[in-house]
Amino acid sequence: MTTYQATHVTARTAPKKKLLARYRRLLVILSALVIILLSLLIAQGIHYSARAEELNVKTYQSVTISEGECLWTIAQQYKAEGMDVRRYVGEIKRINQLSSDTIVSGQSLILPIYSVSNE
Repeated sequence: MTTYQATHVTARTAPKKKLLARYRRLLVILSALVIILLSLLIAQGIHYSARAEELNVKTYQSVTISEGECLWTIAQQYKAEGMDVRRYVGEIKRINQLSSDTIVSGQSLILPIYSVSNE
């Protein structure tokens, strides 16, 4: 008794193998891109965290609020270069125990003054 076995590649399997090879190649390329992007994001995060560690609170300064001033303009004026204004406003509110952004003329606020560490 003999059995028949095909020894040639049929027309249907050749395109499937090519398609599978394309998908594998695409998967490798996409994986490499994801790894590169993640590496760049991690490196950027390390850079920013190192920059944040360079900023140290050196002093605190008392400021009396003048007519027409608001917390945001004061924060913009006294914040460290490159620091987010929202973060600085939050610190001012925390230090002065303010529950809102509302301040009045004549009120005194304590502001953290940041400087770049030369260490």
